[in-house]
Amino acid sequence: MTAPRITIIIPTRERLPVLRYCIQTVLAQQYKDLQIIVSDNCSTDGTGDFVRNLNDPRIRYINTSRRVSMTANWEFALSHVDGGWVTVLGDDDGVLPGAIAKLAAAIEGTDCEAITFNACSYYWSGGSVASHLTVPLSRSREVRSCRVWLDRVMNMRSGYTELPILYVRGVVKFDAIDRIRKKAGGAFFKSSIPDVYSAIALSSELDRYLFMTDALTVAGASSFSNGAAYGRVGSIGTDQAAHKLFISETSLPFHPGVPLLPDGAYPPSCQVLVYESYLQSSFLRQPDDAVTPGRQLELALACPVSPAAQSLNETWGRRFAKLHGLDFQRHLNVSARLKRIHRVKSMLRLIKMSLSAVVVYQPALCIPNVFEASVAATALQWLRPSLLFRLRHVWTYKFGSLRVKILNALAL
Repeated sequence: MTAPRITIIIPTRERLPVLRYCIQTVLAQQYKDLQIIVSDNCSTDGTGDFVRNLNDPRIRYINTSRRVSMTANWEFALSHVDGGWVTVLGDDDGVLPGAIAKLAAAIEGTDCEAITFNACSYYWSGGSVASHLTVPLSRSREVRSCRVWLDRVMNMRSGYTELPILYVRGVVKFDAIDRIRKKAGGAFFKSSIPDVYSAIALSSELDRYLFMTDALTVAGASSFSNGAAYGRVGSIGTDQAAHKLFISETSLPFHPGVPLLPDGAYPPSCQVLVYESYLQSSFLRQPDDAVTPGRQLELALACPVSPAAQSLNETWGRRFAKLHGLDFQRHLNVSARLKRIHRVKSMLRLIKMSLSAVVVYQPALCIPNVFEASVAATALQWLRPSLLFRLRHVWTYKFGSLRVKILNALAL
């Protein structure tokens, strides 16, 4: 059997400080039939010179020639893929050593057209969250029904990253992408949130996919991240310039059934983005009577967010309820009950994750960039620290200051 061609797309713009380490993780792969497409959204920080000077035959540098939206950049990059399997990597993300060879072996062993896998999470220094690295240790595989898991996501019982996805946690056969493009009239993406849309659209097109708990990539969160900026909407004292710039540059309007906030910003509820992508991809599936505006309003308001963000969600919810002729207060009351249930389930999922992952907080290890994070993650996967060690580490670095306060109080 011929080894599958795998293409990694890295869209970027003005992010050379993190991009250089992302590319380093990809160039470290020993897999032969690997193509790397760096899609530069007209950067002026030397990105083009840096990538060209790498002089690696696996890298193809393309440039949009003018500033475009993130979705347009992703679409532009997809137009340069000529078959095989494809994934999109953020410029502050990374790939674990040997991961592409493992992924190729999984591709050869399945007849599914999409594979979803786990990812380590790495918070770069300088972001809004203390720098740390989380490394999942479990290894299992199962073939999942797209219809069943899409239903779970639409009812907020699972996250969209557990669906077949094009971004960081998944790889897709290009034939499936091409079929969706043809049905959509030429473009794959029909939403301004391309990562979420890819998950919903692929789940609507495919029957099943392979899910692996193996961690093959590092999902990075840095000061450059659009996702991080979105997650901080409503945070007091936080600069939202990046989020507002992202919105202002979009070339695809939100679905008319999903209003924005009064200032044109996205509401800080992930379920809203999921529902918007669901509506935008409706041409790919039969209508589902269970996915109603009222139910999605309740789930959107039940998403765990900060108090300031919750206020924004409720402002959005009133606009949404008015648009669809819904009783906002009634759905708000239902969402309060859902929020309590979701909080318990989230805690149980966190405990389950803690039992099957190792979390390293700075300064336990010096991990200055995503390349070092990928190396450290591989070492931790190999060492597989004991549960006692992992719990002790979390206690020391996550709750160390709290422990000191408790001991000081007991000493009084």
